[in-house]
Amino acid sequence: MNHRPRRVLHVCAELLHRTETFVQQRLVGEQFQSVAMAWRRVEGGLDLPCPSVILSETWWVTRWLARALGSFGRLLGEHAQTLRAIHACRPDVVHAHFGNVAIRVDRECRLLGIPLVASFYGHDASSAWNDPELRRGYARLFASVTTITAEGPVLARRLKAIGARPETVRLLPLSLPSWALSEPVAPADPTDPTLRLLQVARFTEKKGIETTLRAIAQAHNSGASVRLVLAGAGPLRPQIERLITDLQLSAVVECLGFIYHSSLPDHFRRAHALVQPSITATNGDTEGGAPTVLIEAQAQGLPVLATTHADIPTVVRHGHNALLCAEGDHASLAANIVALASDRSLLARLAAAARPFVLRRHCPAKLLALRERIYRNAIRRSRRE
Repeated sequence: MNHRPRRVLHVCAELLHRTETFVQQRLVGEQFQSVAMAWRRVEGGLDLPCPSVILSETWWVTRWLARALGSFGRLLGEHAQTLRAIHACRPDVVHAHFGNVAIRVDRECRLLGIPLVASFYGHDASSAWNDPELRRGYARLFASVTTITAEGPVLARRLKAIGARPETVRLLPLSLPSWALSEPVAPADPTDPTLRLLQVARFTEKKGIETTLRAIAQAHNSGASVRLVLAGAGPLRPQIERLITDLQLSAVVECLGFIYHSSLPDHFRRAHALVQPSITATNGDTEGGAPTVLIEAQAQGLPVLATTHADIPTVVRHGHNALLCAEGDHASLAANIVALASDRSLLARLAAAARPFVLRRHCPAKLLALRERIYRNAIRRSRRE
């Protein structure tokens, strides 16, 4: 008898923002067929490796009920539409990406008797401290969700602190993209007297770009020959550009703006090291886990200059393939920059250790097998309960 392959329905709010490559990697299946579902499609977003369902393209029921019953009808219509879409996909397990998305499908999964796996990525966990409504939603979710995944132990502890049942929390590290597995082309000339640094980040407070710039200024003023390429976009860009001017770094720092994920290898090849001094923002926002670019850069042979923020110390090792400092400590970051600029044997040793370290821990095949084992365990647990 032919049996239908098991199926996982991945649910996102939108499919799929260009910065969400870490979600894109998780839409690949092997023993589970993947289908993606969202309420909206992002124009110009990431390509998807699986079929998709967009609810905004089939929401006539919601519109009809909204006209007939007002806001209550809209909510009822959205619930009915989501319930119908999940049922039509016939998944064996639903995998919701981000905690707020898991809240939106938790009730439907319970009604249909489908196990729910919820992956948290950082902001969705840290924002709960300042949002009573979100905490109430998480309390309902944590009471019924089958499995919760976190990319590292710090994020896992944070989830338990806001109410997740310890027995439901599992570690699921981020996976490398396929291009990162290729042997890197020779990086920037190690004999170049100028230390070439790269930071790739959204221009938000938690990315620590101000720390980077102040450290670059201090290192430069101490006589170190250093250059920074800063790639990214975001709400803080005007402030960052003003700080570059104020610190007189216009000849030292190059701002590229947004770059596509596929172009990262080219930028890695032109750099000696990646810098990412993440911090906890004043509103409590954190990385949660660790920025994906840290593992991608290491896979291409770049050592890392970063902070001991969140799960960063779990994806790099201080003194082995990285130099770490405390959050917001631009003086210590400057000292680490000067150390790399003045001691090229140290730079070479850290660089040589980067790729083997990250390939052991973030191999896509191993993490796909782990993710699908989590799905099978969720199904078994759901049946027992």
